[in-house]
Amino acid sequence: MSNVTNIERLIQNRVVRFFTDILGYRYLGDFKDCSGTLNLDSI
Repeated sequence: MSNVTNIERLIQNRVVRFFTDILGYRYLGDFKDCSGTLNLDSI
């Protein structure tokens, strides 16, 4: 991974923590390895 990618991942992790810890959202996981092309799956 490049440094930019590592830094971007760190920022994304901070944003996830903000949404889960502060705002009370539920984290549904990392969908980077999903084979589907839909942005949002039915829950």
